[in-house]
Amino acid sequence: MKVLRTNLRQALCAAGFPLAVLGTVLALFSACLETLISLLRTGLAPRENGLFLSVLRQALSSDAMQLALPIMAALPFTASYYDDLHSGFLKACLPRTGCPNYIAGKLAACFISGGMVPVTGILCFGILAGLILLPGVTDPAVSLGEIRWILKSCVLLFFAGAFWSLVGMTAAALTDSRHMACAAPFIFFYVLVILSERYFKGIAFLNPKAWMDPAAGIRGIGLLLILSVSVSLAFTHSAGRRLRNL
Repeated sequence: MKVLRTNLRQALCAAGFPLAVLGTVLALFSACLETLISLLRTGLAPRENGLFLSVLRQALSSDAMQLALPIMAALPFTASYYDDLHSGFLKACLPRTGCPNYIAGKLAACFISGGMVPVTGILCFGILAGLILLPGVTDPAVSLGEIRWILKSCVLLFFAGAFWSLVGMTAAALTDSRHMACAAPFIFFYVLVILSERYFKGIAFLNPKAWMDPAAGIRGIGLLLILSVSVSLAFTHSAGRRLRNL
């Protein structure tokens, strides 16, 4: 647990995490920018009920959010293992933590920090959008269906962010390249989108955009967990072999 706390503190307190959250917020705002600008022009005119949830849903399901997620999730922690390996930190760390605890701590912190990026970004976006949209709403009633959709989307985006973060750290371990830690998640995402939309249209689960669709429900979470475990095993094998030779 001490190793995990140390890694989480490193992931969440470094500059990469707030930068990733800011990038997520900007991506969400870009998805509904025209709507927000038109509303700001109306001033304090009455606004329709459910507008806030509608704008939030529009932002969460946008291409901008889907494209930004692999990049933003990779920023906080994916280069951590590479930095430890090439800075000489591991020679002092491993005798105290042990190889299995070190790897487990890296994987857990990478998973959690990658998942927290979209969730924290959505929370910040929701607060800012609420300051714009909620004051002019005359009827406070909400749609439970919209709320359930948004909550499902947040859960799926958490697991999607966690998966892309693991992809980045594993790619850095396999290629011994710091640049691949940030580039690999987006490259992998884009390649899968191209394959699914141009060559394998009948295989829905091949498209990473479908993994983040609340309609996927528990199947989407299950698929992301299976993929995350697979990537974690690849990292464990690569890092374990390298660490044993230090």
